[in-house]
Amino acid sequence: MSCAVPSCAVPSSGLAIERIDPAVGPTTKDTAVRLEGAFHRPLSSNLDEGDTIVGDMSATVGGVALAGAVWRDDQLIEGVVPAGLPPGPTDVTVTLGDGIDVLVEGYIVTEDPPSASWVTIETLDVPVNFGAQVTSLTTLQAGTEYHLRVSGTFVVQNDVVPPTESDGEWWGFDAPMDGVPGVDIGMGIDDATIDATRTPAWGPYAPNHVYEVSWIGSGAPISANIHDGRYDNDSGSLTLEILAWQ
Repeated sequence: MSCAVPSCAVPSSGLAIERIDPAVGPTTKDTAVRLEGAFHRPLSSNLDEGDTIVGDMSATVGGVALAGAVWRDDQLIEGVVPAGLPPGPTDVTVTLGDGIDVLVEGYIVTEDPPSASWVTIETLDVPVNFGAQVTSLTTLQAGTEYHLRVSGTFVVQNDVVPPTESDGEWWGFDAPMDGVPGVDIGMGIDDATIDATRTPAWGPYAPNHVYEVSWIGSGAPISANIHDGRYDNDSGSLTLEILAWQ
């Protein structure tokens, strides 16, 4: 009886599958493979070396025929495992005339990992609170790109009717403004100084009040605060998300 790790073949009638190479392939793609072993033709076979497998010979993985299977010689069959097999271990089978050999669970079909995307790894609520900073629990690795996303609105003037609102970058939504003389209103990152040059610039006005920018980690947490020139007539908070590529 022939064996192949992690499975054993069950040979009969002069056939023996020793191995399939590669022994692992994704369900989403065709995979070219080689079957190695003993594939001796019976006298009745009309196969010649290099012939496409037809008639009295077949090679399957998971019950599905290898696409373009070719009998190279008594020791080698080549073909393609088609995409679409269900994930998990599955049998490899060769038949030739009256003979059959099965490499039990000799081939493993895998699922492709999901595509990477920007994933939120921490969410901070940043209240007005007279410009006090809120610090992340996450340490942003030095030199690694992250995304920062600010969303929501807060009241920047509660002493007018109706109250004036601001988001992370713009205030006065009927005619959005970036700030007032000497103060760039909005959310600052690692920028505690309230002045006309707040960091970062979140971008053009967005009616949904959601902004996202790239940010390079420095090997430390980040701090966020709301910038305004006058806090006694402010209320509310903004939401800050830290996103990583995963």
